[in-house]
Amino acid sequence: MAVAKWSTSVVSALSSDTEPTILITFDNAKYVFNAGENTGRAWMQSRSYWKKVKAVFFTQVGTQRMSGMPGLLMFMADGGASDLHLVGPQGLTHTLAALRLYTYRQSMAVTPLEVKSISPPTGQTKPKPTYTDENITVYSIPLFPEVDEDGCALPSESHTSSSSKRKRRASSASPPRRSTDEGFSTETKKLPLADRMRLNGFLPTNLVGKDAEQWREMIIMGMFPATKSKLEKNRDKEVDADPPYLSASRRHPGSFNPAGSAKQLPRMNFTKDSTPITLHQKPSLAYIILGPKTRGKFDAKKADELGLKGKLRGLVASGNSVTFTTKNAAGQDIERTVRPEECVGQGDNPAVIIVLDVPTVAHIPAVISAFTKSDFYARFRSRKLEDRTEYLTNVVYHLCGPDVIEDSRYQAFMRGFNPIVNHLVSSRDHCPDPVTFTNFAFNQLQFNRLDPDIFPIPQFSLKALRPLEDLVDKFDFESGMGSAAPRLPPKTYVMAAGMNTGVRPLLPPKVWDSGEKFHPAAKELAAICEANMAKRAIGSPVPTREVKRVKEIDVKGLEFDQKILSPAAFRKFEEARATVKATSTGRIGPHGRLVGGDHVRVIPLGTSSALPSKYRNVSGYLIRIPNHGSILLEAGEGTWGQMCRFFGTDHDKPDNVWEVLRDIKTIFVSHGHGDHHFGLSKILAMRKQLDPPPTEPLFLVTLHSIILGLKELSDVEDLGLDYVPRMSGVIPVFSFPLAHTQPEDKRGDSYRAMCKSLGLKSLTTVEVRHRTQAFGVVIDHQDGWRIVFSGDTLPTEVLAEVGKGAKLLIHEATMADDQVEMAEMKAHSTVGQAIEIGRKMNAEKILLTHFSARYPKMPPSILDQNWTPSQPLTALFQSSTPSSPSASPISALPDEPRGSATPPISLSPTTSTTTPEPKPKPKEKRRKEPIIGLAFDHMNIMLKDFWKLRAYLPAMEQAFGKDEEDEDEASQEKMGE
Repeated sequence: MAVAKWSTSVVSALSSDTEPTILITFDNAKYVFNAGENTGRAWMQSRSYWKKVKAVFFTQVGTQRMSGMPGLLMFMADGGASDLHLVGPQGLTHTLAALRLYTYRQSMAVTPLEVKSISPPTGQTKPKPTYTDENITVYSIPLFPEVDEDGCALPSESHTSSSSKRKRRASSASPPRRSTDEGFSTETKKLPLADRMRLNGFLPTNLVGKDAEQWREMIIMGMFPATKSKLEKNRDKEVDADPPYLSASRRHPGSFNPAGSAKQLPRMNFTKDSTPITLHQKPSLAYIILGPKTRGKFDAKKADELGLKGKLRGLVASGNSVTFTTKNAAGQDIERTVRPEECVGQGDNPAVIIVLDVPTVAHIPAVISAFTKSDFYARFRSRKLEDRTEYLTNVVYHLCGPDVIEDSRYQAFMRGFNPIVNHLVSSRDHCPDPVTFTNFAFNQLQFNRLDPDIFPIPQFSLKALRPLEDLVDKFDFESGMGSAAPRLPPKTYVMAAGMNTGVRPLLPPKVWDSGEKFHPAAKELAAICEANMAKRAIGSPVPTREVKRVKEIDVKGLEFDQKILSPAAFRKFEEARATVKATSTGRIGPHGRLVGGDHVRVIPLGTSSALPSKYRNVSGYLIRIPNHGSILLEAGEGTWGQMCRFFGTDHDKPDNVWEVLRDIKTIFVSHGHGDHHFGLSKILAMRKQLDPPPTEPLFLVTLHSIILGLKELSDVEDLGLDYVPRMSGVIPVFSFPLAHTQPEDKRGDSYRAMCKSLGLKSLTTVEVRHRTQAFGVVIDHQDGWRIVFSGDTLPTEVLAEVGKGAKLLIHEATMADDQVEMAEMKAHSTVGQAIEIGRKMNAEKILLTHFSARYPKMPPSILDQNWTPSQPLTALFQSSTPSSPSASPISALPDEPRGSATPPISLSPTTSTTTPEPKPKPKEKRRKEPIIGLAFDHMNIMLKDFWKLRAYLPAMEQAFGKDEEDEDEASQEKMGE
């Protein structure tokens, strides 16, 4: 029998935009450990596949380890997965059920399994495995933190945390709530839950105990109907053909709406050994993964001597003893029993991988106790030869919170393992922060050479704040000598994305070389920029001795551009820069002041529809209003990571992500599709960690279903939801009462407080045409400007009417103009339709976004236009009549701001025209077309500079180009828009 080969790898590491995700791979199956934000997108970046994933294990409930779960489930279902197990601590099913109103897949069975929230075994008690199949056997260990009388984690005994925050009082444990079945008779209360669900007056909200657990399981079966079919086969008995939780009477294709699903889930109460505990006391999990025990080589010669023939050989080779009749040397019939060890060599014992999640120093005692007080678990950390021959621990993953890895107790625990064990450590202060999505970052670096203000380079660091190698014992294997004061074992490594460790055969950790271009190019550019800074410091006039060095720096910049750009793109970049430089006059209002919202900035954080790609994240747009605050439009998965990459996480630098997060006053989510709000809970969780806490509330404008889901998720993690405007929590404001059809004086105190905080005159929602209830929004500021956001929608005339005269329209343009029928079917807009809405709105500027994953870089309708740089800017304003719907929407795009006093300037500095432009007919009015731009992730555009986007478009088009990877990615449509 062939030896089972298997390995473990790191899909994503700890960084600004990802959390650690671990993968164990066999030829026939894969197993995932944790799914933090951006796990699906990181997997796409790694060029790996998820079709063979059998189970996903979580070490914690909450956004840190699970916020990527919804997106990953969709990826797996649409990638062909048919049966998936989910394993995690208490709260797993509650978290999954909280996604019910916007997560549904017909074909994939999902079986959740919660690990019992009990203290680990001690002594000789052998625990039962949590999960087992033909490849692995998994044991789980709950790790409860030590807490004080207030329920707060105790600090390290060895030192005071260098990064500790102000101590906050923990929330008290909520007592179990009584059932709302109080009006039912005693006999009725004894009925099974499935029967009580049919009765009038039934409410699931306050179910407790086993009833609550059963309700959540029913909800999950409704989300993934194939789960019910799987259970029926396993139970091999008849069940209700149409149970109430799968009622089709209130459902339509592609949705999930069982009876009672709109009501809040039963309250989630955490326990330890059946005793209620607070959120701060909930456990993390450690996992011990045992691989298969491999049998030794079958000795065919010995089998012949023993008389084994035919099928008997196979039985013995498979580990079975057999008894059969054979003849002895004298030719007499005798009965013989052959045991496997008589003709099968010694096999290899199971290899072991351990995953330890230690979020705080308060969890360290639980880790040490589990591996010292349990005889069974102690074997996996033992240095004894007999334990090593029984279980071969090869890899230990350490997911460490602040100060854990520098705690002397934890360092001693790590040194207790056999020296040959590989330790892979994830610790924020001790790991570098390289860019995860390097394809996007390299394109952004190219665009940065067009305009460093509009296209800033993502924030990253290749150096850790406190390098892990400084803590590692420098062991000399030749001399057998180690460090004078050893701290961490010699084989301790930083856990890095793409790191692969062979388990069988045993291979050391090695990071896969992706051949990415961004980090080397960024390093080279940083050196050039540093030299440029020194050049500017020389002053003017430049001393003669410095002239040569200045010229060398300029040459290096040009050489760098030629290195990262194709010759055609380099020429386009040169033309675009010259054009913008020549045109950048007369762009501001009287007396040099910015007027009418020109100072407002728009930062797209995600511009893809439904699916993220290597170049675009899903929806998110930050509107920054100087001296007032910010509005976040949509919060798809990964929005927080995009903010971290854009603003940086360094507390000491101005305008860092923590300051920006504190500055956000309103979040608007248009509708319930996951690509618009799966990242919302992560943002709220990070806001809750701000220290000192915010002094003003955050207003969340969205649908009831999204608020309901957040309220339920707050049972497993404090998201800061509040309902009092004077407080600093998250204040829900429902979308419908803010609709243009509703009276403004009925909008309530929260609405008025929200407008006051941002200096708004009004914030009005407009119901738009989509596959589910969805709203656009019209934002009117007291300074006289208006911004309109469409959300996901078919062309909606009422949005054009309510948004009349907008300074900026941000409109989805999911499909190309040759896909009108598909856009209609998916309830989206084409590029041309979006522009036409902007024309009817008389919008000054239109930002197109939400592009289909079919176009990972540029929408084809933009790439295919025949516009040339020699066309005069003002010629684009000469259209006297509205374009017909069939006309190309890009053929009349303007590149001048409205009302500019600047004379006509060619987009090519070398081109001049001698033929005067024809004058318009006397009876025709000159129409000013809107300025149209394409949204790109991490673009930073001040509205006064919006015109530059059109001037840069030919160069960006040329830089993007197409390659085989793009074609492959565009073909992988795992989810519908």
